Amino acid sequence: MLLVAYRRPDRTWVLVGPTFVVGLALINWLTAAVLSPFGYGHLGASDAAKFIEVSGLAPAIVAAAVTGIIALIGVAVARVFGSRRHVSPAL
Repeated sequence: MLLVAYRRPDRTWVLVGPTFVVGLALINWLTAAVLSPFGYGHLGASDAAKFIEVSGLAPAIVAAAVTGIIALIGVAVARVFGSRRHVSPAL
């Protein structure tokens, strides 16, 4: 989706839906990772809480990885929306 939006500036808005859905999923994983040490990991994504428990990874490592992924996606989307090649739709 990023490549389509980057190469075709008139299609930039196709990123809104997928970015929102991925953002929600990653925030659920981040919530599970942050709350796992306190015993409330189930308040985030249940699959994330199970992954943290089964994998043996420290919740802080999972939280850092998810935060990094969120940052990378944010930078990529910001670059596409902020590109000077952006073409506004004709009225």
